[in-house]
Amino acid sequence: MPDGDRVHPGLTRPYQKVYKQLCEGQFNEESLATGVVETIKRQLQQGGDAPAHLIAQIAAQLNAISKEPLLTNWQGASRDIEQLAAQAGVPKRIGQHIVEASKGLLYDIRTGGAVPNLDTQLMERSLNRMYTAEFEQRVPMAQHYSGASQEFVDGRLDAMRPLVQKKLAHIARQAAKRVSFQRLRRPPTVKAKVDLGTDIASLN
Repeated sequence: MPDGDRVHPGLTRPYQKVYKQLCEGQFNEESLATGVVETIKRQLQQGGDAPAHLIAQIAAQLNAISKEPLLTNWQGASRDIEQLAAQAGVPKRIGQHIVEASKGLLYDIRTGGAVPNLDTQLMERSLNRMYTAEFEQRVPMAQHYSGASQEFVDGRLDAMRPLVQKKLAHIARQAAKRVSFQRLRRPPTVKAKVDLGTDIASLN
């Protein structure tokens, strides 16, 4: 798709291609999930290692809080998260998604929820927040590309979601370990399951 071909006014340019493919109906949900996850990864990579370092910093802070929650000033902890993000040199939109994911995890700690593997959890939540806010929540509109109905679009988004989440979890584990979004292995392809009621030709 040419760079100037914007078919959805509510989506930023990097997500236009995946949206167009979604509406055309010629790409399966696995291909769409791979496309949108690769778009998210490229956006994070463009920010250098700053986003991964910010997530690691906040995760360390949340880990300390989880060990002594009764001594925590919760409003102060929330402000500390915002301050870390403001000083991190992270692109503004990405920083906002990391802050929102961090505050959600802070709330879980405050209400007594168990948060194992906190650094990976925060990485994964940040990526899912980015997907939801940058793509899924922005897709609905009155008239879709290629005449696709909202029902059709919603159905494809529903089918994509678990695949996207699985791929983002794969990336999150790597990024949390390396504290970097650079040179990450691509998530494995999820093959469609075939049963007796499946048209084999439809999988090609």
